[in-house]
Amino acid sequence: MMPSSQRLPCCTALLAALSAGCLSAPPGPTRNADDGGRASVGFSATDWSDLRVEPNALPRRPHLQLTFDRPLAQQPQGVFLLEGAADDALAQDLQLPPLAAAHAAREVACEIAYRGAQVVLTPRAALSPGATYTLALAGYARTRDGAKLEPSGEAWIQALTVADNPQAGARALATWPADGSAGVPTNLTFAALVFDGMIANEAAGVWLQDPDGLAVPTAAASRLPCSELDDRGQSCVQIKLDRSLLANTRYELTTGHALLDAHGAPVEHVAASFVTGPGPDFRAPRVLETPCGVDEASIPGACVLTDDRSVSVRVTSDAAFRLQALLDASVSARLASETSVAWAQRDLSPGQPVRLELAVFDAAGNTTRMHARLTTQTSLPALAISELRADPIGSEPAQEFVEVWNYGQSPIALRGFSLSDDPLAVPTRIDSDAVVYPGARALLVADTFDAHDARDVPPKAGALLVRVGKALGKSGLSNRGAALFLRDPQNRRVSAAPAVPAPRAGVCNVRITSDLRSGEPGSFGYAAGETCTPGW
Repeated sequence: MMPSSQRLPCCTALLAALSAGCLSAPPGPTRNADDGGRASVGFSATDWSDLRVEPNALPRRPHLQLTFDRPLAQQPQGVFLLEGAADDALAQDLQLPPLAAAHAAREVACEIAYRGAQVVLTPRAALSPGATYTLALAGYARTRDGAKLEPSGEAWIQALTVADNPQAGARALATWPADGSAGVPTNLTFAALVFDGMIANEAAGVWLQDPDGLAVPTAAASRLPCSELDDRGQSCVQIKLDRSLLANTRYELTTGHALLDAHGAPVEHVAASFVTGPGPDFRAPRVLETPCGVDEASIPGACVLTDDRSVSVRVTSDAAFRLQALLDASVSARLASETSVAWAQRDLSPGQPVRLELAVFDAAGNTTRMHARLTTQTSLPALAISELRADPIGSEPAQEFVEVWNYGQSPIALRGFSLSDDPLAVPTRIDSDAVVYPGARALLVADTFDAHDARDVPPKAGALLVRVGKALGKSGLSNRGAALFLRDPQNRRVSAAPAVPAPRAGVCNVRITSDLRSGEPGSFGYAAGETCTPGW
């Protein structure tokens, strides 16, 4: 990893805007012994409360300030904020304009302001928690009079990391009703917003408005425990409705600048609209029977997946709903995406008996309830999907692979394990006596896989190749992305991967979460440098 700030013949993050917030004075430019006494760029960062923050623990809406050795007659060109860290390819790209399309696609939209010798950049939207960014000054950056902003003529970069905690900032995760909903019953009980961080001043900053832009007369917005609405959130806000809404009318759940995050920054604006139906609804939501996977149990109205430490539930209804689950004494909730929802409870023990109670609420508060008694699985093999290449540069499906990792303490024999891209199908099992030792990785590949094909990144020398047949999955892995399921000889799911389409050929997807069993969206991302590391 590169140091937090240094002069390089390269650069990474792209920046597209700056904000003229009230800022404390930054450190002055740094003098260099070999540049004739001229100064290079200085850097500082503050939050919206004018407090200095460290570049490795930024709030999600920071002010990023550059200070030069002379006043600037106009906004400089060649200043960028980009997603991700700097690498050699970006460094070279920053030597001559314009940026390559692949790097330009990483640009972060910002507001930009310049005053004298200072330039201030403020991201227009909240940055992602825990993510890495790069602030870069290109080697070709100039003032209006043609003077170099970086005397060495090389690119200057500042590595940035956003703090990953609820105090770093907030962005709306979901609304109730969902944005764009139609046919919402006029006896809607409440409207709500779910945020992924801490917020303040919700009574003045959140409201429901009618088509004329007037706030609907009701109680002020107030906090709601996220365990009652959506446990993915850190802050949940509800607007209780004490009267019926008008029929066939568009309403908007919206936020204003008074809604602040923990650093005093305005929370990114929300304008979620919905249209009411012809009248009230007093019918309990109808839970639809859906096919369950070969490793799931079917209970009336739901499919349930258990492993040795968690219980996961899939529910589908004929209308938008929110799910509340009680697993023994633990209560949690989830808003449905469209008319289906997936929910999981973790931190259980192998072989633990549990009682599961589910309540499906529609927008009018009508309820359908389900319950079941379950037992978690005995200990599962510690084998995880860690990386996959669905879209090789070379031949398809021959050069595709799925990497599995033994993260446990005991060797794992692969005979009888299976890999499937269809949750409902009984997959072809691995017919090999290969053994994956603790800490080691194996590559599941087609019979025609060529480890020496120079068009793709080759496997690590000595990597264990396990040939599973003509292709992985039914007929090869989909370039558009397809979910994968790894099961043990007893058909128990031990790991999964979500459908993540590759941005281009030769790019691998890798696990980016600590939960090695999860196949939920967001558990995989693109490999560093958008390449592959098979067997490493």
